[in-house]
Amino acid sequence: MISAAVMLCSSLAIVYEINNYSYVLATIFAGVFAFALFTIIYSIEVTNGVIVNEKGISTTTNLMGRVKWEHIKRFEVKDALNAEVLVIKIKDEDKLFKEMNIISRVLMKTNIKSLGSPVVIPASEFDEPLHVVMDRMERYMSTLKAA
Repeated sequence: MISAAVMLCSSLAIVYEINNYSYVLATIFAGVFAFALFTIIYSIEVTNGVIVNEKGISTTTNLMGRVKWEHIKRFEVKDALNAEVLVIKIKDEDKLFKEMNIISRVLMKTNIKSLGSPVVIPASEFDEPLHVVMDRMERYMSTLKAA
């Protein structure tokens, strides 16, 4: 929804800037529009929202990609904007951010102030209640550490 709003605002800005003969700003807003369109297409094309395996947890939320198990400290379930989210607490955020691209870092940092972690996955990404998902992930992480 945010990407759609960004697309709408940037398209209005493009028209406004072209009418004012400000082609440089219109080009910048066109880039913002293209990025928002890319994020919408990317999120629609990816069928597996969350993948959990021995390498880590991968998701398309915030263009996060994969978070390796070595970065994960624990899991929490929290309410955010009247919806449950799985908050993945990170051991060292700076180390995690070094593995992410700039866009992912910026998007992920927006979660820190409100939810206490850069890695947050909405309940809508899962087919089961978050407490069940959290328990499974904790057991899986324990199994990996024991191996």
